[in-house]
Amino acid sequence: MMHLRVERSVLDATSHSWRDIIALAAWAALGDADALSALHRAGQKVDGPAMVVHRYLLAAAAEQAGQSELADSVWRDVAAVTEPTMVVLRRNVVADVFHRSTSDVESAATTLGRSARAVIDMMPFPEDDLCPTRDVVDRLEARGDHASPSRARGDGGVPASRAGASRTPQGARGGWRVVA
Repeated sequence: MMHLRVERSVLDATSHSWRDIIALAAWAALGDADALSALHRAGQKVDGPAMVVHRYLLAAAAEQAGQSELADSVWRDVAAVTEPTMVVLRRNVVADVFHRSTSDVESAATTLGRSARAVIDMMPFPEDDLCPTRDVVDRLEARGDHASPSRARGDGGVPASRAGASRTPQGARGGWRVVA
């Protein structure tokens, strides 16, 4: 197996190969702010289908580097320019819920309702596999958003990521309740 080395000089280059882009993304994901900046700049010259790949790498690297605002913005861009994957949909739900209004109850309720519907409609469906739902909740909790319906009632509740879901008699796609 041949190992190709990418030199740090790519940080200041004006054009990049995909090998360079991958190296920049890897360095950025490890917290290298210069590499994240270079990766961001490199994307300004990418268009078409390659742009989606670049943005995916940029969002993932920003997320790993703890740059949540940048990651949220780029995940939203990816969803706007192509049919979003389940990963992109989940990241967008996290961004929407995390950035919901804290002063406008109606706006917050609309955001939460839309996000809940998006999670319910994700494949696999929550009744078949809770992993996508847990991923959303775990990511919100990791960012300090610990809201859950049972906590809001003041009964001490179980974080939604640690709870199970079961169907109520209203049918397979509706009537959910969280059970500890």
